[in-house]
Amino acid sequence: MIVGPWQCDECKQLSAYADKKSDRNEIFCRNCGFRRTVHTKKRRIIENDGTLWEYDGAGNKTRVRMQ
Repeated sequence: MIVGPWQCDECKQLSAYADKKSDRNEIFCRNCGFRRTVHTKKRRIIENDGTLWEYDGAGNKTRVRMQ
C-alpha cells in the first residue's frame, strides 16, 4: 500500500511516499530519489546514506553498526 505525499527530508518538496508492507516500510521521494527503509519488526532504520539505527517505543533513535 502506497501512502503520502508529505514533505521530503532532503529536498523539502511535497513528494515523499511510503510503500507499507507487513515487516517494513520503504520511504522514497519521487523528486530527488531519497530512500529510507524502516524495518518495523526489527525496529531498525536504514537511512539514505547507509547508516543503521535502532529505535525504541518512545521514538528515540540510536546508531548501531552494521551486522
